[in-house]
Amino acid sequence: MHNILCPKALYVGIATLNSQTYVLTYIEDAVSQLLEFKEEFSKVGIARFLAEYFNSVQHGSHILFREFTFIIATPYNRASFIRMFWRCFRQIGKNGGKTFSVTLQEGW
Repeated sequence: MHNILCPKALYVGIATLNSQTYVLTYIEDAVSQLLEFKEEFSKVGIARFLAEYFNSVQHGSHILFREFTFIIATPYNRASFIRMFWRCFRQIGKNGGKTFSVTLQEGW
């Protein structure tokens, strides 16, 4: 039986969780954003920044104005991008009668 507090077991647990949900990717990004914009966020506080950051992740808006490498970093980011793209451009084909299609290569 493995002790849950054993460093090796803890590392294996975190690695498994990250491979399934990419939690570490989002934590690293949150810390990176916090350090990059520390002057802005020092006024609102770290807890509020983290709450707003993970709220944006939950709603899929965290990919707005982000670099391509971040958008393709996780399956959730790619799905969020596609949903946001669709929300922004879904009216194009409705009003003018012209059709608009986008093909995204699988695995990007």
